[in-house]
Amino acid sequence: MILEDKLSIDYDLGSSLITVQKLIPIKNVGIEDLIIERGNTSGMWDNTLEYNYAAKCWILGVESFLTYKHHVNIHNMILPLKSRH
Repeated sequence: MILEDKLSIDYDLGSSLITVQKLIPIKNVGIEDLIIERGNTSGMWDNTLEYNYAAKCWILGVESFLTYKHHVNIHNMILPLKSRH
């Protein structure tokens, strides 16, 4: 892999645009053995299942029908999904 720019970025610590906050992720949460069929048409851009700020989580044996955007959407995963194979 060849990168054109450095990966590190210098931030102006005097800037009011920078905020730091502590995140407490959900941990070891699994969704298993579930059938989901979307019936409503409101919120056409919603996801059927979503993990946000999660660590060591899994989805296993889930069937999803008539999704509007994504069957599963994962945001800001802290650690890789746990393998259940």
